[in-house]
This record gives sequence, structure tokens and C-alpha cells, in this order.
Amino acid sequence: MISKPLRDRYGAIIDGLIAHGSYAPSLILFWTWGQNFLSADADLNGIAGPVRNGYSELRAKLHRTGFRFVLIK
Repeated sequence: MISKPLRDRYGAIIDGLIAHGSYAPSLILFWTWGQNFLSADADLNGIAGPVRNGYSELRAKLHRTGFRFVLIK
């Protein structure tokens, strides 16, 4: 059996949230890697190439579905 990358768990959380639509529970998601990990910071800020289930992809999914969220830096 081929296991999915650990990063896929974040995609599964966002997909589950989207599936509930307007009945979705509130979600607080902390992306804490930031400046300590240059590749994560670059993905979050959109200056790196896309990464499957990376910060920018997950954020884009939320934008496309109309979910409201606040980004705190």
C-alpha cells in the first residue's frame, strides 16, 4: 500500500470543511512555520512554485468556495 504524503491530511480537512458548505463548523488553522522555514513562507506568500496541498493551494480552495477567513501575521 502506498501511503499519501502527510501534507494530504491538510487537504482532507479543507475538503471536509468545504463539503459541509454553509453548515461547516468554524475552523482555526494555524500556519506557524512561516519565516522559520523559507519554503513554507515562500509558499504562503505566493512567491514559490505551487506545492500539492501547500498553503497557497489550500487558501485558494477556501477563496473559491466563498468561505470567509482572516489572515493574521
